[in-house]
Amino acid sequence: MNCLFVEQLTVIDCAYLDARRGLVGESWIVDVELHGDLDEQSMVLDFGDVKKRLKRAIDGSVDHTLLVPQLAPELTIGQRDGDIELQFHSNAGLIEHRSPSVAVSLVDAESIDAQAVTDYLLPHLKAVVPANVAEIH
Repeated sequence: MNCLFVEQLTVIDCAYLDARRGLVGESWIVDVELHGDLDEQSMVLDFGDVKKRLKRAIDGSVDHTLLVPQLAPELTIGQRDGDIELQFHSNAGLIEHRSPSVAVSLVDAESIDAQAVTDYLLPHLKAVVPANVAEIH
């Protein structure tokens, strides 16, 4: 199987809720590996398309959002007037948040880390790559 490695595809700028630290803001550099068969142009995916497709998928999902570990026992989630409301009990104190739901990414995890964000992003990325791409890392 062939591999295309894209170093520093984009940067995710986000905030997330952490049980120990409270509300944390960070920037994460994203590297991507695409594994698959070569297409009619003898490429796994044209490098120009990687930026267009994958960067757009990342930017449209987690970038500039509040990442919320929706399985965290410290979290209570509600809805009001189309907004999402959160209460998160951390060692740093109670965090209360209300915003439009598009400002929040609900991650299916107990805590936010690189693996949880990767798992959250994979379905978004798989949806925008051609069928010859078999794996994304």
